Amino acid sequence: MSMTQLSEQIRHIPVARLQLSPLNVRQTNVDEGIEELASLILSQGVLQNLIVHEVVPTGTTKAKHQPCYAVVAGGRRWRALQQLVQGKYIKQAYGVPCRVISVEEAVHASLAENSGRRDIHIDDQFEAFRLMIDGGRSIEEVAAAFGVTPLVVQRRLRLANVAREFIELYRKDELTLDVLMALAVTDDHEAQRQAWQSLPEHNRSAHAVREVLTVQDVALSDPVAQFVGLAAYEAGGGVVRRDLFAEDDDATLLDASLVRSLANAKLQEHAERLKEEGLPWVDTCLEFEYSVQAAYRRVQHTYRDPTEDEQGRVVELEAELEALWDEDESHDAEDETETDEGSEQTQPVEERIDRAEAELEQIRQQRKVLDPQQQSRAGAVVYIGDDGTLQVERELLQPSDSANLQRATPTARTSKSASPNGHSASLVRRLSAQRTLALQATVAARPDIALIALTHRLALRIFYSEVSAGAVNISGSIIELTREAPELLGSKAQRTLEDRREQLSALLPSDEEALFTALSALPQAQLLDVLAYCVARCVSDLSSDEQLRPAALLSQATGLDMREWWTPTADGYLNFIPKECILDIVRGALSPEAAVPLKHLKKEPLAKAAADKLSGTGWLPSVLKASAC
Repeated sequence: MSMTQLSEQIRHIPVARLQLSPLNVRQTNVDEGIEELASLILSQGVLQNLIVHEVVPTGTTKAKHQPCYAVVAGGRRWRALQQLVQGKYIKQAYGVPCRVISVEEAVHASLAENSGRRDIHIDDQFEAFRLMIDGGRSIEEVAAAFGVTPLVVQRRLRLANVAREFIELYRKDELTLDVLMALAVTDDHEAQRQAWQSLPEHNRSAHAVREVLTVQDVALSDPVAQFVGLAAYEAGGGVVRRDLFAEDDDATLLDASLVRSLANAKLQEHAERLKEEGLPWVDTCLEFEYSVQAAYRRVQHTYRDPTEDEQGRVVELEAELEALWDEDESHDAEDETETDEGSEQTQPVEERIDRAEAELEQIRQQRKVLDPQQQSRAGAVVYIGDDGTLQVERELLQPSDSANLQRATPTARTSKSASPNGHSASLVRRLSAQRTLALQATVAARPDIALIALTHRLALRIFYSEVSAGAVNISGSIIELTREAPELLGSKAQRTLEDRREQLSALLPSDEEALFTALSALPQAQLLDVLAYCVARCVSDLSSDEQLRPAALLSQATGLDMREWWTPTADGYLNFIPKECILDIVRGALSPEAAVPLKHLKKEPLAKAAADKLSGTGWLPSVLKASAC
């Protein structure tokens, strides 16, 4: 439209014949600055025309009365003019420049003018979008008219479906836009109200509101939903709701029972395939969590009888080692200060000892096999991993098989010989003491896991005829771990536990007779903290057998990472393993080149030098590594 055509539509209409149109989209902050605007109009007149559409008073005809005009753009100027009329600064006949448009153009014009101003309220915008859609405009047309994407229009329209009382709270700045968007997750106004009323006033956050409204929903990002797949869910008749306010293209599956049914069916299909491979049993579960894992046991390892060649080589190596140890002791008895030549003569002896021990270890590893009796009954559990993929846990025993085999298997004896991984029984016990104290420090900070572990131990006694060895000593006795590993004195784990004890002691009375009353008065969170510490101090993961992990499930549940609690030192570890093993550790943790300068060192200086190199690498022996069992 040209400026000439536009000016021809401008009329001067008496202020008495002007009224505010219900189609005017601006409804928020309408009275701010009205007095200043009135003063400006009084001094300079109405500098910018109003936009109006014609209206006919109810019960009259256009022929009998002069028409009135409703202001769709310029509501603040109209309010300023009304103030001037009331103050008798201008008369009712005062002519106001107005551009007259059709009713169909009114909402479009009002929104177009107000959208160009920074302070237009979002509620005004989505109400205007709704009116235009109701008037027959498409989402794409509205978006194109105002230079926004269709998604913006859809989001504004979704906000228009929130119950009116929440819109009013938002207008008054008593409710944030994030909360409004959370309420818009559902179009059910009653559900919105119930969710709002169910939350305490201090916790009416967007997250809390959305959590209440979607408690029965399954997010597409949920591992079970990922495992099923959106296509399979929709093919099964499932309904999907997409969150217009999510940054990514996320969706919510509204039929949780259908999701679980499809997931279980898919897991069962995989289980049947495994049974066809010859497994005696295969269980399925959606999540292989701690409480489920606790019902199963892993197949233990044993050692087959050596072959004739292996036995012959073992006899040779043991005889060689006896001779080498005698030779090494004779060198140690000599005066080490005589000449350097004497120390050089001992180096070949140490190297031959290390080589012989390494070969013995290799033969032991070759003999390591799964217990045939247990393996014949072993099956698997099929479940969904945290990433939504199929997971299979093999070599497991069902609870009934585990109990029967435990009765039939004699108790393992403690041996002073080396374990299958080159660690003596005493060193394994020393390392497991380190593991136990670190686990205690970890459990002390996890009341949720401590409660599960305590209940697990009690349930084994109450609900099952066989009392399995649990990780928690329910009698409440504390094991003195420093007897097993003196280096634990002053360790990080011990300091952590002592600090925790001091904090909790402040909550408890000095008189033990007042303890029950004091515990009864504690808030539940603090009571659980006390429980966690007490349970933690009763945890035992001690073992002389590297294959046995009494508290493996507890370690897994707490996410115990021994790299945070232990580092290989000379006195605590390296002095107790063969020289060649130390060099292999350095090669693996650092590089082959890092071990070259250490090769010609005697055992003690080698252990100290290796400890310095390994500091900060996070290297762990197999005894301390995370285990799934």
